[in-house]
Amino acid sequence: MKLAIDCRFIGKSGIGTYIENILDELVHNHPENEYLLIADKTFDDYVSFSNIRYVITHIKPFSLKELFLFPVDEINKCDAFFTPYINIPGRIKVPVYSTIHDVIFLDLPELVSKVGLLIRKFFIWRATRISKVIFTRSFFSKERILFHFPHSNEIKIVRNCMSNGIINFNTGDIVKQNFFIFIGNIKAHKGLNTLLKAFEIAQQLGLDSKLVIVGSSEKFRTSDKDVTYLLANLKNVEFTGWVDNNKLFELLSSAKALVLPSRYEGFGIAPLEALYLGTNAIISDIPVLKEVYNSYPVSFFNVDNPESLCSALLQPQESIDLEKIREKINNDFNSRIEVDKLINCIADNSL
Repeated sequence: MKLAIDCRFIGKSGIGTYIENILDELVHNHPENEYLLIADKTFDDYVSFSNIRYVITHIKPFSLKELFLFPVDEINKCDAFFTPYINIPGRIKVPVYSTIHDVIFLDLPELVSKVGLLIRKFFIWRATRISKVIFTRSFFSKERILFHFPHSNEIKIVRNCMSNGIINFNTGDIVKQNFFIFIGNIKAHKGLNTLLKAFEIAQQLGLDSKLVIVGSSEKFRTSDKDVTYLLANLKNVEFTGWVDNNKLFELLSSAKALVLPSRYEGFGIAPLEALYLGTNAIISDIPVLKEVYNSYPVSFFNVDNPESLCSALLQPQESIDLEKIREKINNDFNSRIEVDKLINCIADNSL
């Protein structure tokens, strides 16, 4: 099979990591296929692979050029086209397979402007109509896609898995320290407001731990006055600035616990990464996190409830059996199995 893959998000977090992990599995474990990579550069890791070709383009995702001027001649010579997101270039004539990670802006429309909502809804609707099969990351996301678009084409679940970087990270010399870690952004659905309020209450009750927020304080601008005030006045809150993956894994490994106070996620992989590195996770009890983590040793708290989260922060953190938890994660979220599902689905529907 000749498969064209949109790799323009590689090098960016989130979707970039998702497609990078899939591509790595395909190249190393499915050499029977030919891969046409659409990217803005070639990738050093795949120089020696004879079954990889490139279409180099600097056309941005979600641009008018993507819809009308995308270089599709070589793509249309392939058997199928796979994209890790909802931005499907125009004029593609082969079967298209796309990824809808979540429909957060349709479920929480207050997060964007009316114009922004209409644009996102259009692209998701277009993906559900053009794609022969849609991939998503959880049963929760599948249900929400079907709620908004009941006439969608077939939807398959391909779950998130551990990256090779985190699998190969050595935690042997890491020493646990007295801080909680938050990985996210200022957007309302990430629940930073709830975390900061809970942290304030916990400090008043004697908590002496730090809160480490991964990212730069300059980028945490918000109209939420509560968040602005708390960030300016709370003690023991630190920003890391930008960190690379190895530094992030080091922080996760040495933290007392990861806190994920989200109101909404499509999957929520950060607690899984924390557990893999031997760190506890305190997470909100939203449906998707209950789906993913119900059989894992995490602490759930009531979403949007600072008092409930405060109680979790004050609880002693138990040590994790690293060998046992890694074995479970590797069995439950095996990247080879998940990518096999994806490529077999594409092959079965395209040839």
